[in-house]
Amino acid sequence: MSPCRPCEACGKLLAALLRLLRRIVDGGGRCVRRGVARLKTAALGREAGGGRGRCGSAGSSRGRGGGAGGLRREYDSGADDTDDADAGRRGSRAEDVLLKAPPSAGVGEELSARELSAATQLLRSIESAGEPGGSLDEKRLQWLAALASSSDPRAQEPAALYFLHAGRTADCTLPEDSVPLLLSLMRSEDARVQSFACEALHHLLKSRAVGAEVAVQAGAGGALVDALESGDTALQASACVCLGTLLDSGRGCERELVAAGVVASLAVLAKSYELPVQRSAVTAVHSLARTETGRAALHSEGALPVLVLLLQSGDPEVQHRSCAALTLLSADAQSRAQLLSMGDRFVVKSLLSLTSSSVEKVCVQACECCCVLATEEPAQLTLVAMDALPQLHGILGSGSSAARGAALSLLNRLSSNPHLQVVMVEHGMLQALARVLAEEWASRDAVVNGTAAVAHLGLARGSQVLLSSQCVDVLLDLLGTLDAANQKEALVATLSSLAELCIDGAVRRRLLLDSSGCPVARVVEMAAHCPHTQGRIHAMDVIYHLALEDFPSQHLGPHLPAVISTLDDVLSRRRSSDPRLLQAALHALSGLTRDPAVLAMVQTSPLGRSLRSLHEEVEETRCLLRRSIGHSSSSSSGGGSSSGSGGGSSSVSSGSSSDGDSSPEPIQNIDPLGRLGPGTRRLSDRPGLPPALGGTAQGASQSPNDDHSGGDDDDVDFDVITDAVHDDEHGGDGDGEAGAWIVISSDDCQL
Repeated sequence: MSPCRPCEACGKLLAALLRLLRRIVDGGGRCVRRGVARLKTAALGREAGGGRGRCGSAGSSRGRGGGAGGLRREYDSGADDTDDADAGRRGSRAEDVLLKAPPSAGVGEELSARELSAATQLLRSIESAGEPGGSLDEKRLQWLAALASSSDPRAQEPAALYFLHAGRTADCTLPEDSVPLLLSLMRSEDARVQSFACEALHHLLKSRAVGAEVAVQAGAGGALVDALESGDTALQASACVCLGTLLDSGRGCERELVAAGVVASLAVLAKSYELPVQRSAVTAVHSLARTETGRAALHSEGALPVLVLLLQSGDPEVQHRSCAALTLLSADAQSRAQLLSMGDRFVVKSLLSLTSSSVEKVCVQACECCCVLATEEPAQLTLVAMDALPQLHGILGSGSSAARGAALSLLNRLSSNPHLQVVMVEHGMLQALARVLAEEWASRDAVVNGTAAVAHLGLARGSQVLLSSQCVDVLLDLLGTLDAANQKEALVATLSSLAELCIDGAVRRRLLLDSSGCPVARVVEMAAHCPHTQGRIHAMDVIYHLALEDFPSQHLGPHLPAVISTLDDVLSRRRSSDPRLLQAALHALSGLTRDPAVLAMVQTSPLGRSLRSLHEEVEETRCLLRRSIGHSSSSSSGGGSSSGSGGGSSSVSSGSSSDGDSSPEPIQNIDPLGRLGPGTRRLSDRPGLPPALGGTAQGASQSPNDDHSGGDDDDVDFDVITDAVHDDEHGGDGDGEAGAWIVISSDDCQL
């Protein structure tokens, strides 16, 4: 049908339709059926005024009074609702009128009846389906296409509002054909339509009704850049929010967005004087900084100085987001160097000032950013020189739980620098750590970072300062309080800290002389049953250090049976256990068997049989290895191979040609059990390793010609059991021994 001449009644009718759509979108839970009934009543009143095909001069006046004007008055003044039953009796006739209603004048001078019909049908579809996005069929897609392709914003706005309503309510995926329609609305000449479309895309991405990859491939990057560069602040804020959601929803889309030019636009908007725009822009920058491509683009396009300036903002949200973005960017060494090189330590000053913020998330984020910046020693020295320690001391004393956790992370990073440890102890950090660990024992991160810092600082000024700070007492309390099943990371960290501190004799005696005996019992329990292998290793390290005290049989007397049983369990399950655990067990045993009383217990226990079994396995492997080395070198040297069954010095030799002119190349990192690989930690590097390790064991007789391939178990007399690593960098004695070995020395057997 041909469109009618423009009239005021038709314009008001379309305006009423748009107001209804806005109420539906904004109100969410309002009754849609009432709005449709009002629209039907208004259309019937318009028809009764005489304007069916054309808006005549006489009839149009009546139509304005009884039709669209009445609808406008109902919305504006809140008149009583039209009876739904009465509207339903006239519904069919009203729909016919709405489908044929001519539009009013606007951009392009007039709208087609097809556009008004499509808008009306979309309104009815919202009435009939509570989730329009989940029921967007071909017909509704055609209605949206008719409105989105129009050049008149009054026709585009119902489509944008429909997408917005769909994004807020739908939990189903929209067809890909609808995405280009939405993006065309984002390129509208009307800022209101663009803003609705941007907000709709934000909700559709957030609810996963539209995939981020689909949106980017359809050209969302260019449409968003156009919106960012518009002069409308509301549209710019909506576009920034939509861009941040797009970056968070689809990893891998940042390359196309960067190519579209979003970085430069965001950098400009981040300096906006409009706070909503600035907040949205810096939030989008934070989302972009989460990806490697985004970080590289932000660095190359000069966004770092902008973010640094935003640290001085008076808005906590802007401070938090800019600081979070800088934290991510600081992970890159080049960006970190640029930040630290800015004039007069401006970045460090700004971050330290934010650590005293009363807003928790700002304080936490500033501490985290400082922690990332303090990766290298120069940055650590700069932080301490800028009075970071008093700031951290204040946070540990009166900060929130989250702020304390972040401060402990930074404190742990700084305490790892040996040049700063004495200064930190003099600032009272040990006392502050003791208080925080006692109060924040339930926080995994706080315990992990706090106990590590105690291990770093504990012996910096001697054991007397450590003991007077109550840190050891707090560690022992944590050892008895932490649950092995639910707090295993914190428990492992506590055991690790104790193992480091037990190097000092005063700390060892503090554990051994505890009147309750609970600390030692807990250590023995963890050596046997800790669910984390590393925790068992640390517990065995503690046992080794405790055994260095004189007469461990007296100090550990009640616990010795459990210790020996635990060590026997490790050795008997050596084929299926971690090789590091076997090394730790032998290490602990080497300290315990210094005491003759403990040695006697080992001889008569199942542990002795396990040691003899291990000796036989290693001895057989050693003989085979010597033969293999001898055969491989005989072709070049002409010499035979020595294949004795147990001779040699007190250390295990990796083998050498007995009568050849040249020795074979030493074999590194050879494990007698075939499980230790390259990079295995050498026990001889541990602090406090006895001098016997790597050489002749105490009390072991030298009998290089004895044959130890067999014999009765009862004939074996264990004088001392040690573990050692002997390789070419230790030189080796006698016949050029080399290789990494576990060594068990005794009168009658050598491993």
